[in-house]
Amino acid sequence: MSVLARELMRNPANGYRIVGVGVPGYGEPRGEAMLVNGEEIPILGDEVRALEAINECSANTPSRSPARSIFGVDGIRKLLWQLEPLGR
Repeated sequence: MSVLARELMRNPANGYRIVGVGVPGYGEPRGEAMLVNGEEIPILGDEVRALEAINECSANTPSRSPARSIFGVDGIRKLLWQLEPLGR
């Protein structure tokens, strides 16, 4: 995830602001953060909390790094279906 975050934050003119990250297998949030390009980004939990974390931080453009092995095809499909009515 830090690679994706670093790329999105590389050029502030692109308009991306990362409000949090999920870490596979991390579990519940523990108040920890990840340092990316000198900025602390809160770790919001793991893949199980993805939808909850997206809602909590009001993310309007969720993104994920390749996580097929974590979510599986069905897990990714389910998350996308859950995000659709939220307009995200």
